[in-house]
Amino acid sequence: MRTIHKYPIKLVFDVQTIDMPISAKVLHFAEHINGLWLWVELDDEAPVNPRHFQVIGTGGKVPGKSRHVATILDGSLVWHLYEKENH
Repeated sequence: MRTIHKYPIKLVFDVQTIDMPISAKVLHFAEHINGLWLWVELDDEAPVNPRHFQVIGTGGKVPGKSRHVATILDGSLVWHLYEKENH
């Protein structure tokens, strides 16, 4: 069954690991209830794997072998979420 899940994303610049299926589809990344959150659609029966995300501020260096997931505006700041292909 496909469901929507919400995961907290810390505003730190280290890699964060979230366990979710590889097939999970990112729907939205936003500030909500005093934090940053990632919403994904996933199949509850799919195998779970570690996925590695990193928040980067505008002007920050993009890590190699990563792909852009989403960008949010946070007042005067802009945050970009990347997923690392290989951690």
